[in-house]
Amino acid sequence: HYDYGLRNLKAVLNMAGSIKRADPSTNEEVILMRALRDMNLPKFIKDDEHLFRLLLSDLFPSLELPVSEIGDLNAALECELHNAGLQTHPFLILKIGQLYDSKLTRHCNMLVGSTLSGKSTAWKMLAKAKTSLARSNLEEYVPVTSYVINPKSVTLTELYGAYDLTTFEWADGILSTIFKACAESNKRDEKWVLFDGPIDAMWIESMNSVMDDNKILTLINGDRIPLTSSMSLLFEVEDLRVASPATVSRAGMIYLDQSEMGFKPFLESWLDRFFGDQAEVRTFQGGLFEKYVPKVLEYKACSCTEPVEISDFNAIISLTQLYENLHTEENGLDIDASIQTYCPLAEKWFVFALTWSVMAAVDEAGRKRLDVYLRDLEALFPPTHTIYDYYCDPKKADFELWESTLTTWRPRRGEAFFSNDCANYRQCSSPLYFPESGIFQAQLACCW
Repeated sequence: HYDYGLRNLKAVLNMAGSIKRADPSTNEEVILMRALRDMNLPKFIKDDEHLFRLLLSDLFPSLELPVSEIGDLNAALECELHNAGLQTHPFLILKIGQLYDSKLTRHCNMLVGSTLSGKSTAWKMLAKAKTSLARSNLEEYVPVTSYVINPKSVTLTELYGAYDLTTFEWADGILSTIFKACAESNKRDEKWVLFDGPIDAMWIESMNSVMDDNKILTLINGDRIPLTSSMSLLFEVEDLRVASPATVSRAGMIYLDQSEMGFKPFLESWLDRFFGDQAEVRTFQGGLFEKYVPKVLEYKACSCTEPVEISDFNAIISLTQLYENLHTEENGLDIDASIQTYCPLAEKWFVFALTWSVMAAVDEAGRKRLDVYLRDLEALFPPTHTIYDYYCDPKKADFELWESTLTTWRPRRGEAFFSNDCANYRQCSSPLYFPESGIFQAQLACCW
């Protein structure tokens, strides 16, 4: 998603011009250095960002720029993140600020990054912060209205519009309808048309005339819909592997690296939401995550294989969702009870949830290794069988074998086997239990 062509040079000059007009007394070297930094730094990955800063220091050895200030917007962002139950992570605040700066000089921008890197949170918090400031009667801000489209969920004719082959009447598509409504609107607000989905040449090439300085959407029926000053385009994509250089050069890039924030901000927000009212319980639960999760994730990455690989963030989401559903009074976990009674059983339920989320996707050899490793961390399980063969019994407040929940079944004497088993395959939809593997599997339909 890197581009250093004439369009990128023009964006740098536009940025430099806006800085000069805002403060004519500013040193021109400072203006140029800031324009180069603010227009290029958001697109770089972590390693390239370090190299770019070294290049800037070589070009401007006597200058050192401070971090760009976004004034009242920074306080509004922190307030909106707090209201949404999210953490004010410095990296997220930085990327939101970069998106804000890029939108000042470009009408088309792209948020690039893998799933769970914070792309949606970035633009949503920026929109909410600007709307909040507008309601506070600050003249430089206006409310934001967003129109979210998944371009890959519809056909090209549904997106842009098409002629009816029977009546030869034109029918507008989703995008053309939104564009016309926004262009004709006299409402004083910012209109963000957001494309949340993969980019490919099938639909993005028709957007080139809108993304460049023409700012006009041209339809096959001859309609030319202008992109007004209150409208802007925003793309939320994972990568630009199939995008053409012409598309990449037309948009400002803001790259969000998932590794910069990781899963810890999500985990902190989840702990605040689920255990925030009980400080002592929250501290204990946070200690459980610190005790088990980083070590298990590191060991799993080094010593185990997952047939279907899952990311660490996805594993943590599965763990929190499973543990949240298991953390009930019916399972013996009452946060209002004494902490001495609560903590031992809560740790057992946590380890059970850890087993069937973070450690569930590894192969059979990996399960044997994780069984030994988890026992070395804490001897909670009985010495026989593996950790995958046990469940937490709330009545006994201890681990019990899955096999203990099974009842003995014997066929009636003289009755044919198929009448008891095969004939009922098509009618049975309940899960089957396999004690050898210690897991539940959906019963397979019988193929004749």
